[in-house]
Amino acid sequence: MKIRITLFLLLFICFSLVAQDTWLMTYYPFAGSYYVSEIIVCTDSGYVINGYYSNGSGEDLVIVGFVLKTDPEGNMLWAQNYNITTGLWEHHYIVETEDNGFIITGYNYGSGSDMELTKLDSEGNFVWEDVFENYSVFCLDKTSDGNLLAAG
Repeated sequence: MKIRITLFLLLFICFSLVAQDTWLMTYYPFAGSYYVSEIIVCTDSGYVINGYYSNGSGEDLVIVGFVLKTDPEGNMLWAQNYNITTGLWEHHYIVETEDNGFIITGYNYGSGSDMELTKLDSEGNFVWEDVFENYSVFCLDKTSDGNLLAAG
């Protein structure tokens, strides 16, 4: 009898854990084909989706970086796109900053080897950018003292 009760409790706990709330959302704030580079959980338990979208082809190809912010339930709060210089920027990595803003790295497809570092405020508004020639970033992280570490 003890074994049956224990087994029943174990099964109940397992099924309870599996039955957690989940959600699935589709976002399409800008026209084009989307490519998601990174999704992070923010300090407010919402999510930020970082990536780029493309439209056109050949000579008319445009690649635009975007950032999309959601609340914890996946409802879109805002979406911003960034066509900063040539219109061929692919966003790759993102970190949340101490002021709840974001730092993004991107790659300039048009130049072939330029790296973009962009600062956004907490609403996704452009604050500043810096472009580094002949660099590519393959990893971006925040250090314990609030600085950034980029490798590439």
